[in-house]
Amino acid sequence: MHLSTGGWVEGHRRSSTGSNERVLLLDPVTVHHPDGGARPPRAVDGFVPACDTERIEVLTAPGAAPAPRFNRCPRATGVR
Repeated sequence: MHLSTGGWVEGHRRSSTGSNERVLLLDPVTVHHPDGGARPPRAVDGFVPACDTERIEVLTAPGAAPAPRFNRCPRATGVR
């Protein structure tokens, strides 16, 4: 999952969330800073507000058909 800050989180989806969910639930494996540096995940890294995501890449098992890539809706404007 690519974040709007430039970093990204790698992990496994915890539920079959739809594209309209406000918070995405993950079992994070690694967290990467915008500069590419990695760190071990913390519990809070498993809860990602959908408005903080730029792009989600769904990985498939080896030999499976590629999963579609999709962009989240444009960032909402206003006070967070």
